[in-house]
Amino acid sequence: MNEFVVRRPQADLRVRIKPLTGEFGLMESLELTESAAPVLLPDLIALPRSLMEKAYADGLVVSLDDYLENPNQDDWFDYAAALARIEEQTTGIPFAGDMMVLAYKSDSGEVPPPDWNAVLDIGKAMAFPASDPRALVTLAWYQSLGGELRNENSDPAVMSAPLLDILSYYQAAQAANVMPYWLTQFETAQQAWDSYQERQSTLAITWTSLVLGSESPNTSLAAMPTQDGTGFSYADGWVWCVVASDPETEAYAVELAEFLTDPSYLSAWDLESGYLPVRPSDLESWSESPYYPTLAQLLPFAQLIPDLEIQDVLGPEIRDAVVSVLKDQVEPADALDALLGKLPE
Repeated sequence: MNEFVVRRPQADLRVRIKPLTGEFGLMESLELTESAAPVLLPDLIALPRSLMEKAYADGLVVSLDDYLENPNQDDWFDYAAALARIEEQTTGIPFAGDMMVLAYKSDSGEVPPPDWNAVLDIGKAMAFPASDPRALVTLAWYQSLGGELRNENSDPAVMSAPLLDILSYYQAAQAANVMPYWLTQFETAQQAWDSYQERQSTLAITWTSLVLGSESPNTSLAAMPTQDGTGFSYADGWVWCVVASDPETEAYAVELAEFLTDPSYLSAWDLESGYLPVRPSDLESWSESPYYPTLAQLLPFAQLIPDLEIQDVLGPEIRDAVVSVLKDQVEPADALDALLGKLPE
């Protein structure tokens, strides 16, 4: 920050830390201040992708395409380039990444299972948030099977065949006690990770930020197992966004965001923060990390998580189908029929 002030002595930088949501949180403050006292608005804010989508839809943050000389520069992982854009507009500058992976106990002496059958063969519990209202694990497996998330009218939709494959696998995994019914108690990735930490499970589909942000001896990372062993991973992350104000202030805010995401600064910050690099050039700073081989393999192919509309429309219905199968309440085909009956036509 001091370096930026030297470069721009007319800039008056003040850093404020706020919770993202809730009473007196950042989003509430933006919404209230924007109408009541716009002069008090911050100029540059850090947001996770989901809240960037909401802030952009509400007109609270601006497109950066008019300010960035080369918004589509090559030095971004594909997921990070997608992270920055909404409706073909560059809406933020990425600075921190997160990725869905398989965590496993390296002291077990077992090779991480690359596919669904290998998970069944190991016969040990694999934790994941089965009651996640966004159904991200199921959606990841669905897309790994080539499933589309929108129909010809661009409305949220699912394809029956890949989803039936997944529900049928859940049934088999539940019968093998690989996915016990108690997984349906987990709504968040943190709950599933806690289960792994407490040795209630020996495998966990989780996010790298949880692994890197906690003490977890003898834990290694691998790609999440897929039906045929083909690597697939979801990614998420954080971006710097510029709050709508006047062109001069917005330009200064963009300059500060570019300064904070310069590779010379960001590579060291990511390593210390527990978040993943957003640029291929930053990955080399992780070369001494035991997780480096997995990250180098998966980050170039990681895919951004589905947008909020997909999560909101499809997530709860898919979650309900997953829970009903894992609780052995219905057959997979019946759960799929019930799911399809609840989705918009």
